[in-house]
Amino acid sequence: MLRVHLFGRPRLSLDDVALPAGGRPKVVPLLGYLLLHRAAPVARRTVANALWPDDAEDEARANLRRHLNYLHALLPPAADGRPWLLAADGRLQWNPACDLWLDVEEFERLAAIPQRLGEAVALHAGDLLADVDEEWLEPERARCKTLYRGSLDTLVASLRAARDYAPAIVAAQRLLADDPWREDVLRTLIRLRHEAGDRAGALQEYERFARTLRDELGAEPMAETLAAYASIAHDAAPLEETRAMPHGEAARDGGGATFTSLPFVGRGAELAVLRERWDASVAAHGSLVLVGGEAGIGKTRLVREFAAFCEAHGAQVYTAGTTLPEPVPYQPFVTLLRVVAPLAAKVSVDPLWLSAISALAPSVAEHAPDLPPLPAVDPGRERI
Repeated sequence: MLRVHLFGRPRLSLDDVALPAGGRPKVVPLLGYLLLHRAAPVARRTVANALWPDDAEDEARANLRRHLNYLHALLPPAADGRPWLLAADGRLQWNPACDLWLDVEEFERLAAIPQRLGEAVALHAGDLLADVDEEWLEPERARCKTLYRGSLDTLVASLRAARDYAPAIVAAQRLLADDPWREDVLRTLIRLRHEAGDRAGALQEYERFARTLRDELGAEPMAETLAAYASIAHDAAPLEETRAMPHGEAARDGGGATFTSLPFVGRGAELAVLRERWDASVAAHGSLVLVGGEAGIGKTRLVREFAAFCEAHGAQVYTAGTTLPEPVPYQPFVTLLRVVAPLAAKVSVDPLWLSAISALAPSVAEHAPDLPPLPAVDPGRERI
């Protein structure tokens, strides 16, 4: 079998024996063009114009003939004697009957199978024909890049839903390395680290990103990213079912796994109701939902699953809780206001309301300067 890798630096091998992939500068682009258009025959004129767009047609056709000979010399004879290339009626095609493994084809096949996304992204070793600068290649390169990033997005979401944090973090880091200014990916990454119990690592991921953003672009992180950072900085632990357990200790099964690592079952109807409320919110019909029940029945796990669903659909989720006794009045609301304070500069809210809110959470005023003073209120009435 001939194996061809087009992601990153091109590599060829026959029966696991490496073949040279160098030679004339247009041989590899010609090979790539024929493989990426292998589904149907292509007119010689089309191939010549794609690879030599600035040459006269006769000269381009002559270049194509020469480079086809170079390509034939590069490719070893097939085991069954069949030609690798078919040429007839002024058309060229990679022989579909030949035994070929192509990383691009395998990548696309695996990317269509949700359970095999990890294998798909592992095949993407870099941009398509990374060392080739050809105009015809750009749409193919962009298509593969879009599929790669979309596969990583889906992989991160599925691993996070399964609480498989280590590979989820690796996949998120890989996506951020490929698209370094995507703050939505950064927010997911720091939340993954936080949920995995690595609060310090989550804060370091943010600080590294913010420093690079300032140094290279002279910009600050978005308000949503600042709020995600604040939510972790103000919260020593992620939203976990263990908070509802006695003495804050996680119950464990015989294998040592916390209940939060177990499959989420038995709350399909309740989760469906919450998802209906999400759909209504997306349609600008938001509402308040109260989740009630006896202690230990799974309220926090239900809310956590719903929060993960919302984040996977583009929502920004912020959490806050209360302790007994409360160190400050209205503790969850005050905590939440502190977390979302960076959003104060973006929201369309009457400044007078922000002034009132800043009395509970002074950090709101830091992000929304020049707030009007509140009218004087008699202390007796203020207590009421």
